[in-house]
Amino acid sequence: MKKLLIYCPSITGHGQIYCNVLTEWALSRNYKVVLAFGGIAIPRQLKRKRRFYRLLLRIPTLKKILLELYPIKVIKYYLIRKNSVYLDYYKNNNNVELLNILKEFNSLKNHNTEVRLITNLQKYHKPDTTILAVCGEDYKNTFFIHTITNLFNKNKMFLSPTYLIDINTSFYYKNFLIRLIGFLKIWLIKSIDKFIIIDKYLYEKYPLKRIGYIPDIYQSYNVTDSENPDKELMLNFNKFLSNNKDKEKILFFGYPFKRKGYHTLLKLVISNDEYVFIHCGKFTMIQEDKKNEIDKLIRKLRNENRIYFVDRFLTNEDMISKFFKSVNFIVLAYENHYQSSGILYQALMYGKPVIVPNIGFMGKLVKEEKLGLLYEHRSYKDLNKKVKNMQKKYTEFEPSISKFCKHNSKEVLFRALDNNIKGS
Repeated sequence: MKKLLIYCPSITGHGQIYCNVLTEWALSRNYKVVLAFGGIAIPRQLKRKRRFYRLLLRIPTLKKILLELYPIKVIKYYLIRKNSVYLDYYKNNNNVELLNILKEFNSLKNHNTEVRLITNLQKYHKPDTTILAVCGEDYKNTFFIHTITNLFNKNKMFLSPTYLIDINTSFYYKNFLIRLIGFLKIWLIKSIDKFIIIDKYLYEKYPLKRIGYIPDIYQSYNVTDSENPDKELMLNFNKFLSNNKDKEKILFFGYPFKRKGYHTLLKLVISNDEYVFIHCGKFTMIQEDKKNEIDKLIRKLRNENRIYFVDRFLTNEDMISKFFKSVNFIVLAYENHYQSSGILYQALMYGKPVIVPNIGFMGKLVKEEKLGLLYEHRSYKDLNKKVKNMQKKYTEFEPSISKFCKHNSKEVLFRALDNNIKGS
């Protein structure tokens, strides 16, 4: 049986789904899988980077660029979850080995950089093929130093055919340096056999052998009922819907990161008595700079019975479906977000059009595929206007959403992986 090493630098919520789906594909192609994750939190690497940040941040002209390129509180982004339904699904599978680098750090020697870690994993496990799954904040850190220090190195560093699936769209960033790094990674790192991207527009623009394309990975196909439906929760939610059946429902699904515009959505609902707010997701990563104001807005909505609050991570498909199907459209009030969004794809999967800012990959995708409306980035006035417009025309997007979903199905994704990964 062939062996595949899947390496993911960190496991964010979306990253867990990438690993889950890639593993399912690999098992269906008769691979034995080693799923390793968490290597970007190598202590020595973090310590060195922190010193590097502190030195360069003393230079005012570099400060703004560096804050865009790297998160200062590095460790915050790379904490590995204690439990993950998407990874735990494979715990009892004899053909899958789960390897948490943070826990196994002491057993792997001489890997003070992430690239060294990967080559050590390849030496030990001897995979026929390696997939590096990069997503989210990983893009700003993973292999960056390797890119700069190996521009003219013609020797392959990795020990088995290695494919980098870059679940990012850095080519839409406003910051030129980030876009430049993205191109450097694709054209100048000779250690990677192929870069596989989710941006079909870039793929069509630069049809090079080194670049491959797959649809974005936005949902798990095997983790759908890992929890039993909460009957009491659903009963209370049905009552909430019944009491607000004539009002527009605004759904926020996921963690309230700052970039997701949680504060903006609350303001939007407060401003119009005909809107109600549905929060569905663990309420932990709140905007620290607006925490008091957000608490105040939530209390106001509670007093007016205009908010339904689910403070937990849901995995039951019937429950998730109920929340998405309760709304007519999804508002993604993201700020300074230039990449993709798992929630965007989830909304489309349930046939819901979206409202997104007119920047980045999301903006281009929605515009090109006619999946919803765009509003002026960071313009609350224009967002409010587009929400009112969408109330009148959300059914107009049904044909294009249906077409898009067919082109981004599990079968299409798995065929695309077959075409890009040699030997599968």
